[in-house]
Amino acid sequence: MSNDVNKDGILYELSPKFSFIYELFMPTGRKIKNTITILFIVLIATIFFLSGTISADVGSFVIFGDVSIIDILQYICVISTILLVLKLIFHIVIQIMQYKHITYTFYNTHMVYEDDFLNQHRKNIEYSNIKEVEIRRTIIDRILGFGVIVIYTNAENRRSNGLVIYGIKEPKTSYNIIYNIIHNDNNQLDVDKKEYVNKEERIDIKEKEVKENIQSKEEKSVDEEYSSEEQRIKRLEESKKEEAEFLESLKDINDDNS
Repeated sequence: MSNDVNKDGILYELSPKFSFIYELFMPTGRKIKNTITILFIVLIATIFFLSGTISADVGSFVIFGDVSIIDILQYICVISTILLVLKLIFHIVIQIMQYKHITYTFYNTHMVYEDDFLNQHRKNIEYSNIKEVEIRRTIIDRILGFGVIVIYTNAENRRSNGLVIYGIKEPKTSYNIIYNIIHNDNNQLDVDKKEYVNKEERIDIKEKEVKENIQSKEEKSVDEEYSSEEQRIKRLEESKKEEAEFLESLKDINDDNS
């Protein structure tokens, strides 16, 4: 498990940890539990037959030669016990090896679940499709220091609308890291870059609009001032012209009187 892996853009990577006791309480340990249950029954039967508690009449019933029913049952129980122990060991070894080949890798924009032990399975989940991350811990989980992390997606198919991460040691720490990676906007590079560019474009457009408005107002103010000055000069010229015409008319009147 590592939370500081930078190779190939990996932000976080973890794998389930095997614990024999923990597997007895988890769905992943179903085969181990079933084998132990059968083994327990066979061991009781073996002890029962070997202890000589069966009736002497039944136990002394000879099938052929010197072999009795009790002898055959004892052989069956011993052989069954050996086979069940081997089967239990086999399931434990398989489970340990499978856990070592299961990885949950978290990148900038998506996570990848991969199991390449026997039946290869790979699943990619985009963070944009994840709607919830949940941690589950029973009393047994707390005692043993394990937990389950559930990642829910928006998929309509109930069989593929999420991912359950079993066998996680120190699940609270892993949950916090995963939650922060999935919900941290800084890790969604493509989305963030696009939003950043759009934001910059909106700022540039706004600044351009403000500058254009200021320039327009300045030009309008200059035009208005220029127009007002022109009108003032025009009125002054008209006034001078009227005054000249008035003086000219007075001159004509004086000439007529003389």
